[in-house]
Amino acid sequence: MAISTSLAGTNAVPVSASGTYTFSAYFRTSCSIGGGRIEFNQYDSTGASLGTNSTTNNALPINQWTRMGRSAAVGATVAYVQPVLVYSGETACATGSTFDGTAVMVTAGTTLYDYADGNSANWIWNGTANNSSSTGPSS
Repeated sequence: MAISTSLAGTNAVPVSASGTYTFSAYFRTSCSIGGGRIEFNQYDSTGASLGTNSTTNNALPINQWTRMGRSAAVGATVAYVQPVLVYSGETACATGSTFDGTAVMVTAGTTLYDYADGNSANWIWNGTANNSSSTGPSS
């Protein structure tokens, strides 16, 4: 799956219109916050924004990687999606607090697959290591 950087500087993933996709990522925060969630911006084939699909916050424990996933359908005119990791309620966090996200995945269908990348066994990077898509076995 190629990443597009032509949509106003975003990193967007091509999708099939009217398809269902599962979005997942790992979150970590160093301070107490209201929670985190995965949103995705939607674009048509010209790169025009079609809005954001959002969900409610999930609790995040402090200093612990937590995986979140959600499935959602995209509209008939959607050609690209851009996953966004959102942290909210961080009003009491001190200067120097951190909010981390990694292992963002967009997959077709409703299955929440285990995360793997070009550094995983039997997987390869499709371009620059740690900065491109990866390919590997389906199981």
